[in-house]
Amino acid sequence: MKNIDEKPRTAADDFDRYIEKTINLRIRKIALQTFACIIAALVLIFFALSPLMNLAFPNAAKLNESEDGQESRLMEIMSAYCQTLYPNNEVFSLEVEKEGFGCYTLHLQIIDHSVPSFSGLKNVDMSMKLGRLSVKDDPQLLMTFKLGKFYNQYSEDVFAPPEEALAALAALPDESFVYVNVTQQEAAAVTEVAEKAGGLLEWLQIYVPGDGFQPGVRINFESGREASGPQDGGRQAPNEAELRERCLENLRLLDENYDLWKDMGLYSNSTVFGARTDLLSELIGKIENADSLQTKNYCLAGSKEEVLAYLQDTEGCYLSVENSPAVY
Repeated sequence: MKNIDEKPRTAADDFDRYIEKTINLRIRKIALQTFACIIAALVLIFFALSPLMNLAFPNAAKLNESEDGQESRLMEIMSAYCQTLYPNNEVFSLEVEKEGFGCYTLHLQIIDHSVPSFSGLKNVDMSMKLGRLSVKDDPQLLMTFKLGKFYNQYSEDVFAPPEEALAALAALPDESFVYVNVTQQEAAAVTEVAEKAGGLLEWLQIYVPGDGFQPGVRINFESGREASGPQDGGRQAPNEAELRERCLENLRLLDENYDLWKDMGLYSNSTVFGARTDLLSELIGKIENADSLQTKNYCLAGSKEEVLAYLQDTEGCYLSVENSPAVY
């Protein structure tokens, strides 16, 4: 039986329903087309724009490629930066993780020579975004420059007189292994310091007269990347020509790749320098033209007995002990 309230459907009603259905179908089609365009645009951005950005900016993954067992270009740059600025630290290994769109994460193992270290543990993460390096995660502050490791005219209240520092060092347990930052009041020839210290010498800073930037050179490499050959069971003292060439090689690498590392800064002793290409080029010229190389600041590592014997035979040394007392 038909509902008495139900009105008979007219042709006009059928036409209205047809129009409504057609409009709904058109809206659904437009929505699907819009969604497909958005997906296509996202795919285009990811698969086209990301590679283009990787081409437009330095590619950390390619910079970290190596051939025939040689170090990658990125490893050379990071090692040069660390050697030049950091007395205690060495870049031991480096891995690159791609993030896309010209962005990368660098996983580094930094070895602190002043304390016992374990290989294989990545302990610093760095970010490389659009060709600029910055520190991302550094819980041990291994890529954070520490001012005041070496004595200067402004740190007289911090450093004990040489005789007091030697007495404190002599009071350490005989089994102690010490890492000492040394400042000589008078500059000495690098060959004299290297030959006298022998296997105790870890790192030295090239003395450039004036208040300008003073570059460092690592002598002892945990990774063995540039370590000298054995001599009587220890490391052979590098000569001046080797030290000059190693220092210049590092400075040229930094000069050539200035835009890559400049946001990380340039530091020396207790001074922060503006990262400038002219500073590095001038420094390269001074070291190339120097008749001989000298040093005031350097680091020694060894048994208490060996380090103490060296310091007692060297006049006017201010020192700070990094790991007193360390027995291992």
